[in-house]
Amino acid sequence: MNAIRALFEHYTKYHQHGPLMLRYAGYLSVIGFPALYVLRQLTNPAASYDDFWIRLTAAILCLFLVLKDWWPKQLARFYYPYSYAVLIYTLPFALVFMALKNGGGVAGVGNMMLAVFFLILIADWCNMLVMLGLGFGAAVLAYVTTDSNPVIPMDYLARLPLMVLVVIGGSLFKGLAEGIVEQQVRQASMNQAYAALAGSIAHEMRNPLGQFKSSLSLMIDALPAPTLASQDQMLRAVRVDQLYRQVALSEVAVRRGLQVIA
Repeated sequence: MNAIRALFEHYTKYHQHGPLMLRYAGYLSVIGFPALYVLRQLTNPAASYDDFWIRLTAAILCLFLVLKDWWPKQLARFYYPYSYAVLIYTLPFALVFMALKNGGGVAGVGNMMLAVFFLILIADWCNMLVMLGLGFGAAVLAYVTTDSNPVIPMDYLARLPLMVLVVIGGSLFKGLAEGIVEQQVRQASMNQAYAALAGSIAHEMRNPLGQFKSSLSLMIDALPAPTLASQDQMLRAVRVDQLYRQVALSEVAVRRGLQVIA
């Protein structure tokens, strides 16, 4: 249970950084599933299996992904678990099941690769593998239990090494790209933090330096005028008090500045 919880938390965090990804996947499915059905009816109306209801169900399920902003607050927390199940149904399950029922072929292999490709884009690699395993497994099980003479097409089996290569290569390249983007984002955040720190230090140093400068000006005013004469110059008691006061204020300003630097 801890492993499942950690896996789903990773999926949630993955999509919290890109919340529009699921919505765009929903748009694509709502339009794509009915459109491809109509296209198939126009080009190959004699297909062995009518997948109208599977495609309609997938389109309706994905419609709720698009309508995320209209979910009631009580149900909004279930959006990510719902999207997880919908992705499994619409991509690996529905596409592979329909392809198996229609005997495989080029379109069936293409659907299988399409499911793999989209899951690589939509999910992190751990959840992508889980989704593919659950979806493909459920599709094969449903096909075997609902078909009177189930036969796994040989072109599916022949393309399995290619699918494995697509999964591994796609995951590696995606991980590399995400790592580069994450490093750039981290560097930008660090630059912003450094800039904010520098601005804060400059602001904090401005006050003690300003106080120190003011004290120096007042000490100069309290001292007698400079002269080349060698005789002693007298200071009134009030001037001496002013000097000591400004020296004390200068010491406080220097101490504050040193604290900021530390």
